Amino acid sequence: EEFQAMRSTLRSIQKAGDKKAKALWKGARQAAHEVLKSGMRGAREQRRAGARESVYEQSMLDAEMQSERLAGEAEEAGEKAERLVEKQRDRVEIHLEAMMEDLHNQEVAQH
Repeated sequence: EEFQAMRSTLRSIQKAGDKKAKALWKGARQAAHEVLKSGMRGAREQRRAGARESVYEQSMLDAEMQSERLAGEAEEAGEKAERLVEKQRDRVEIHLEAMMEDLHNQEVAQH
C-alpha cells in the first residue's frame, strides 16, 4: 500500500516533468517560428524599399535557415529534457524498490 502510494507520487512527478519539458519545447518552437516571421517581414521591407532581389532573397534564406536551426535545437533540447526526466524517474524507482524490499525483508524477519 505504501509502495503503491510512493509509486503513484513518482508517476505524478514524472508527468509534471514531462509536461514542463513539452511546454518548454513548444515555446522554443514558437520562438523559432517568430524568428522566421520577423526575418520574412524584414525581407519584405527590403523589397518595398527597392533593394535588389538578391539582397531580399538572401534575407529570406537567412531567416529560414536561422529558424530551422533554432527549431532543430529546440527539438534536441526537448528530447534531452524528456530523457533526463525519464532517467531521474528510473533512478528514484530503483531506490524506492530497494527501500520497499528492505522494509519487506525486515517485516518477514520480525515474524
